[in-house]
Amino acid sequence: MNKRFACQRKVCGAALLLLTALMLIVSLVGALVAQRTTLYQIKRAHNELETRQQHWLAEGGLECAFAKVVVEQDYSQLTDANSAAYFDKECRQILGMGEITAQASTRHNAPNDSFEIRAAARSDGWGAVHRKTLIKDNSPFLGAIQSSANIDFRGDFDITPAHSTLSNAKGEYDCTALRFARRVSFTPTVSTDTLLTTPDAITCESTSAVTDKALLEGVPSDSSPFQDDYKYQPNVDTFYNYFGVRKSDSSIAALKADYHAINLSDTDDCSSQLAIAFATHDKVWMTGDCYINGPVDIQFPDKPRSLVLQDGLMATYSPMIFAGSFLQFFHKADFYDAATKQFDETKLANHWSAMNPGGEIPIHVESDSVFIETGSFYAKGGSYYDAPAGSVKIIGAKIIKYEETYKLHPTPTTAIWVKGSWNDQNSE
Repeated sequence: MNKRFACQRKVCGAALLLLTALMLIVSLVGALVAQRTTLYQIKRAHNELETRQQHWLAEGGLECAFAKVVVEQDYSQLTDANSAAYFDKECRQILGMGEITAQASTRHNAPNDSFEIRAAARSDGWGAVHRKTLIKDNSPFLGAIQSSANIDFRGDFDITPAHSTLSNAKGEYDCTALRFARRVSFTPTVSTDTLLTTPDAITCESTSAVTDKALLEGVPSDSSPFQDDYKYQPNVDTFYNYFGVRKSDSSIAALKADYHAINLSDTDDCSSQLAIAFATHDKVWMTGDCYINGPVDIQFPDKPRSLVLQDGLMATYSPMIFAGSFLQFFHKADFYDAATKQFDETKLANHWSAMNPGGEIPIHVESDSVFIETGSFYAKGGSYYDAPAGSVKIIGAKIIKYEETYKLHPTPTTAIWVKGSWNDQNSE
């Protein structure tokens, strides 16, 4: 009997041992499976992290290259032969990535002056490779009239605006009749007077049609008669927009050396001086006050010209058609403080008195007046006024027809992405 029970105990013990072993095996297998799953998840997360790192590394390469182009504006480096070395030190090495190159865009329907930037996270070809296209854009520097001074229109005007190189999806262009830093006003002299923007052979995104007295001191509102063709830019640099270089003693000297220079005195006849100078020169640089009281026609031969007036007031009381661009700027006039960019009102008034302009000009002279136009003067290649504390008055009835081809100095450009870099990227 005892032997039988002993045998049963042995069988039960063996079964229990076997069951325990099986449970341990199952637990071990489960643990191994769980561990493998965890390791897989860790590996997957690591791969995803590495992929995202490469993604942003390549994107950072694009943005670094873009910033370098914007600052230096050296598009000659954006070639297969030059670009790798051009972007190497300041972008590729600092970011620790594979390669950054550029070339002229070969894509179908690519705009002129467009370039494809390519950024590879790794040099072995396995990492993220992003491509973006940038283009030279001159729209931030355009305007049929550009002024850091206040602008006052009095009369009837029709302005042909400057327009951007690129159009939107609707085929409309960004147009600019006036780029201004402070204030623009319009005062009709008779009930039919208007201030119109009329594009030539293109469609603008927006154009103004001002029919009543109006004032604009900032970005046009929805209720303003002024539209987006009047660009408010408080820091507008009309000197830079004209020449493509910043104003300084050295830049002024270098630019002036390439011009026919005239130093005007109180007794000089500015009208005849201009006519004589432009008979043999395309670039004329006048220093001093200029009063145009006789007809001046500087149109032929038909080619771009440049007229610069430095440190002087200007008034016109006669017709003057100028096939070129015009810049008035102040730097070291005896009535102007370059540090504060302010005018000495007393000295300014003395200059107007010494110039002794005729006609109705004297009644329009104010304490900050630097330019008064009562004839029919306009520059086909654009008028630029660099007088931050001054005012410009344009009086009469005239068509101001801006034509880019008459601007002798090329308009500056900046770089823009054809598409948004952060969400419209093209990657491999």
